[in-house]
Amino acid sequence: MVNSSKPPIIDVPHLLSRGRRRNEAAFTAIMWSLYAYLWTPLISLLAWWAGLDIAYESMIEDGGWQGLLFVLRWYIVSITLIFIIIAAWSRSNQRRFRNNERRRSLPPVSDQELMFHFGVASGQLDMMRKASVMSINLDETGNINSISAASTSEARKTEISQSAPETESVN
Repeated sequence: MVNSSKPPIIDVPHLLSRGRRRNEAAFTAIMWSLYAYLWTPLISLLAWWAGLDIAYESMIEDGGWQGLLFVLRWYIVSITLIFIIIAAWSRSNQRRFRNNERRRSLPPVSDQELMFHFGVASGQLDMMRKASVMSINLDETGNINSISAASTSEARKTEISQSAPETESVN
């Protein structure tokens, strides 16, 4: 039974459109950035207290940035070498295993195996395959108790007819 004082939280981001997911991710990033910005005075105070102002003096005021540029150049060279090595390894594997499929696909599951595993009859299996909307009730052990299925248009009609009395009773 669902606790009526707390509404259930339904989190299925894969059902959102790509644009909506992108907008929500951008909004979240902006809000986290704003939150991090609000912490900058405390972070600056802690950095000053910890003596990080010495790092600022040595890097900015004393010209330590030249050493940083030297290290960054070697970093870019290292990343480039790693990329070249991985690309060469991938290319050699591509040549080596071309036209040599070593992966084996699993045999398809038969209808009899599906019916036996889930404990459904042949007619129920056909109904489940044709249905757009399906409700499956399970018992305490996870076995199927009942199945109800409908096409999408029938489910919309059912939702409309069920929601109308609820709306009227609320008002």
